Amino acid sequence: MLLWVSCVAFLIAVAAVLVFFHLGPPDRLEEADKLGSVGSLLFSGLSLLVSVVAALGWGATTPRPEGAAAAAADEARSLDPWVDRLAARLRGQWTEEAAMRTLGRPDPLQLRWSSSGRPGASPIAVLGRGAIPGRPTRLRLHGDLSDVVTKFRMLPRKQLMVLGEHAAGKTVLALLFTLGMLRTREPAEPVPVLLTASSWDPAQERLDVWFARRLREEHPFLADRDVHGTDVAWRLVHHARVMLVLDGLDEMPGRLHATAIRAINRAVIDERPLVITCRGGEYDGAVAAEGEPLAHAAVVEIEPVKPEDAVGHLRDALPTGDDRWGPMFDHLLAFPDSALARSLSSPLMVSLTRSAYAPPGTNPSDLLDLGRFPDRSAIEHHLLDAFLPTVYPARSLPPPDRPGSPATPVRTYEHDQARAWLAHLARHLRALGTRDLGWWELHRTLPRGGFELMTGLAAGLTAGPVMGLVAGLVFGRSFLTVAGCGTGLGVGVGAALVSGFGRRPSPSRVRLPIKGRRRQVLRGVLVGVAVGVFSGLVFGVVFWFMTGGSGIGLMAGVVAGVTGGIGVGLGAGLTAPVGPEENISPRSLLDLDRATALTQALGGGLGAGLMVGVAAAMLAHPAARLGAALVAGAGVGIGVTLVAASSTAWGRWMLIRAWLVFRKKLPWRVMDFLDDAHRHGVLRQVGGSYQFRHARLQDHLIDFPATSLRVPVQRQIVPGAGSVP
Repeated sequence: MLLWVSCVAFLIAVAAVLVFFHLGPPDRLEEADKLGSVGSLLFSGLSLLVSVVAALGWGATTPRPEGAAAAAADEARSLDPWVDRLAARLRGQWTEEAAMRTLGRPDPLQLRWSSSGRPGASPIAVLGRGAIPGRPTRLRLHGDLSDVVTKFRMLPRKQLMVLGEHAAGKTVLALLFTLGMLRTREPAEPVPVLLTASSWDPAQERLDVWFARRLREEHPFLADRDVHGTDVAWRLVHHARVMLVLDGLDEMPGRLHATAIRAINRAVIDERPLVITCRGGEYDGAVAAEGEPLAHAAVVEIEPVKPEDAVGHLRDALPTGDDRWGPMFDHLLAFPDSALARSLSSPLMVSLTRSAYAPPGTNPSDLLDLGRFPDRSAIEHHLLDAFLPTVYPARSLPPPDRPGSPATPVRTYEHDQARAWLAHLARHLRALGTRDLGWWELHRTLPRGGFELMTGLAAGLTAGPVMGLVAGLVFGRSFLTVAGCGTGLGVGVGAALVSGFGRRPSPSRVRLPIKGRRRQVLRGVLVGVAVGVFSGLVFGVVFWFMTGGSGIGLMAGVVAGVTGGIGVGLGAGLTAPVGPEENISPRSLLDLDRATALTQALGGGLGAGLMVGVAAAMLAHPAARLGAALVAGAGVGIGVTLVAASSTAWGRWMLIRAWLVFRKKLPWRVMDFLDDAHRHGVLRQVGGSYQFRHARLQDHLIDFPATSLRVPVQRQIVPGAGSVP
């Protein structure tokens, strides 16, 4: 691929030189000789760069052949540092998230589970040693959230399927199980990794391949193939050093459920540990369609919340003397089969009831009105509707780990405003077919080619006028239009090409030295040169037509494209995924990638602009050297800066954010809004991404009318509160 790109760039450059010599006037041979000398110098430098990098090591070294068993043992031992780093990071992440969701409070809701008697429960999955020799017996599993880890370790085969109705607490169980395994992990145990199943298409991607890909996306330090020599994420999956905790198998399209069961059975044929959560009805349908259940998984089912448990949980949160809840509590205990009792049989609805009727001015007895709430569906819809008005407007307090100073302004949001923004994000996730909200993925819902067009227009309309103004001030008004149009089109085409055909950028940072990443740097340089030469030819063609056949613009465009491509390629090649020592959160990823983007764009732009400015000064008449250097250097520098920025996740984020703010789909300070929603329990954080608190809430918001609301943000002064940026 790299050889092909470099050959194309070379042929384009040769063609440009031939066109110049063929069409240029004969009295400009001296000028052509100067241009040829400068071009030869640049291409010689590029060849030297390619040769040096190739000499330092193009291919991967071939390991010394060893015995299969010894090689496998060495491979497993070599992964120990990565396993320990991943475990430490996941433990910190889920401990913080559990605290944010108040899952460790002293009055948790009792959530019980037991072995399932569904037809989908495998008859051989939970066999234990029976009292009679030679006759195994089925293990009867039961417990609550406090002992799920202990019971899991009792299984002969460490595979568990957790079933439950909608909003039954499957995600909470999966989170607490993951955290419990991490806190008590033994050296030989794999690291549990909690992922949502909504982004897996079992018809297109094997489970192990998807697992490795999600590991790289959630933990970018595992993705730096050029440094590690191999794909660390894939090695962790391949050698069973990580254990998949797959949450929400039912959230993928129904047509894929049976395919997913079949793919999981193939993937865990070697009895790898595994935990899956799914709704009972969807699992039964998948087993019926597939003809067999998960081969080795113990199947347990989360039991509905009992009315007495719901009453106890709600009563524990009440202040002394609050008697508003009495009639509702009496109804729940007296009528355990009523619509209200069935509604509060799920932890989500109990939590929503607790938050909706916590304010003193509310009356929980309203839920007993059969005229307003005749059935379970009406009650649940009401509780979902009441959740956001309870949160917004609300005084946004800073998190406990952000001590602040007195009289600090804190942002709050109106209910209608916040709901419209959250509804847009919910529809965005539905369009992508995922539950994970990453700020670097917001542009993906635009029509195909729409973002590339937007990028090209933004870069061209920025670089063109600036370059035209510089040229007009230096050489007069006649050069304003020529330089502006040529630069605008050239930079716009380059930005669109880099945005459309480059690798989809993810958050990264600049990392030196380049040892171990020579191929990455070389690949970036060659691709950058190819795009730069093409953009330079666009500039040259525009210059040709607007000046009546002058070929100097063609050569100048190619030279500028080569130097600019080197700058962009070097910048892209010097970036690396976020390391294991970094604090993973959406905001920290944004901060790191912003620093990377600015370093890459400004460094590449200044370097390329300086090189072209010096070359222009060498070619120009002595009286015009300063002006030529200024115009050429400024044009190439601005162009390279914009093109390099468009190739980074932060650059794309800035562009799509401006577009969404213009259309009133999101606020300008998007991260502030997402942080606030996370603190209020509307969103939950999973690594560097957000998810809605529950899929039920996300689906409920999708039905909200797609209208643009513009409500001014209020600001309050909270004494002693920290600043929320």
